[in-house]
Amino acid sequence: MKKKLIIGISIFILFLIICIFVTPFIINFKLVGDDEVTINANHKYYDSGYKATLFGKEYKNVKVTDNIDNLKLGDYEVKYTVRFLFGFRTLKRTIHVVDEESPTISLDGSETIFIGKSQSYEEPGFKAEDNLDGDITDKVEVENKIDVNTVGEYVITYKVKDSSGNETSVTRNVQVQNNDFLNSSIAEFNLTGFYSKVTLVPQEQEYDYFKDVVILGDSNIRRLSNVISKNQIWGHDNLYIKEINHSTFEFQDNNQTVTFEQAMNARKPKYLIITPGIQAGLYMPINTYKEELQLFINNMRNKYPDTKFYFLSILPINTGTIPRWEQKDINIRNYYLAEICNQNNVPFINFADVVKDSEGYAAEEYFNCSAELDCGFHLNQVGREKLIDYIKHLDLEKEI
Repeated sequence: MKKKLIIGISIFILFLIICIFVTPFIINFKLVGDDEVTINANHKYYDSGYKATLFGKEYKNVKVTDNIDNLKLGDYEVKYTVRFLFGFRTLKRTIHVVDEESPTISLDGSETIFIGKSQSYEEPGFKAEDNLDGDITDKVEVENKIDVNTVGEYVITYKVKDSSGNETSVTRNVQVQNNDFLNSSIAEFNLTGFYSKVTLVPQEQEYDYFKDVVILGDSNIRRLSNVISKNQIWGHDNLYIKEINHSTFEFQDNNQTVTFEQAMNARKPKYLIITPGIQAGLYMPINTYKEELQLFINNMRNKYPDTKFYFLSILPINTGTIPRWEQKDINIRNYYLAEICNQNNVPFINFADVVKDSEGYAAEEYFNCSAELDCGFHLNQVGREKLIDYIKHLDLEKEI
């Protein structure tokens, strides 16, 4: 009996030894890809895998483990262990986590900014991020040698270095112009690049905010009813900023006449876009216009803090119902609208420049001229769709 037990134990031990030493030879086991792999910090490691076969067929009893921490620089291992009966074999791959990636700097506002001579430059802002260090905006060095009293082109340089010594830089162009905008010709006048701190710029993505947007304004806004829901439109023909503050207008979905206070209390919009109206651009004295804009802003801030609000530029005109020379007055009112938005940190939507032609007037492709009294100042269907698409690509939640 004792002899049989000894024989049995010996056979078992021999079996184990055979398994241990034979496993590497009967299982074809190798790594796919390189034995050493380098990745940048905070980047995901994608394993190339392995190949294991037993007698020409795929063998799945393989365990893969690793100790990779892609947030810490260093060397790590991926282990691949194949088991067959009581035997096993291990292969290793070395992963080097390094930081060879430069940080990024993103600029708020336009890459080119225009300012008038003697007008102060206002930095729209910037942000720096690093794959390992995260937000490093506070480490950005800004080189600004703008002389606002001298006409010319200037470059602002933004530089930042991460903890690994990787460095990056970006630039912004600033053009100091000789004449202020109020003296510009109609063809030369545009607000693109001005007051970039508050001017919303369309992004590639389309935001889903629009379903919560209400637009308040004159006949151009009222005519949006074939593009968007009527409950998103407030106003009436010839409505302008003074009437918005002191008179009434209509809900377009039920034609109810309301004051601004009644409208806000009844509908409580999340986002409100207001255009001062073409009548303000044509007939309101400058001082009155500015006072009414400020009155509206103060009223919104004091009474309706839960509604985010935005000013939409007065649209351009062209030959037709309104004399072309009136475009000069519209430009001036848009300049002061942008200026007051900038002074009060109110987002400004500069759609007027988008739908102008090369001479500075309303581009025919975007405006109606279907009748003597409806020519050169109402957006056509293409123009209305363009306005809505423009708004949908604005980040209405952007902090100013």
